[in-house]
Amino acid sequence: MKFFDYDKNASNVEYYEILEDLMERWEHEIVELKEAKGGYDADKIGCYFSEISNEANLRNQQYDWLVFGVSEKDKIKHVVGTAYKKVSGFV
Repeated sequence: MKFFDYDKNASNVEYYEILEDLMERWEHEIVELKEAKGGYDADKIGCYFSEISNEANLRNQQYDWLVFGVSEKDKIKHVVGTAYKKVSGFV
């Protein structure tokens, strides 16, 4: 399923592909997707990091994911973007 458009020839295309894959599976023990349009509570971020990194370790997974700028409104997943810790050159 396609959730958003992106340039398949972009130099950072792997990030878009990872996000597509994460959105396809949606949230589970090692993936948290948050809207966070303007900011996010630092204590909550710490809790999420702790929870998902522990789960990744228990499942022998190399990665876990906390992604800002993704929403699920009315059961429809979509990228909404975020101004939280914005990195130049990436959505």
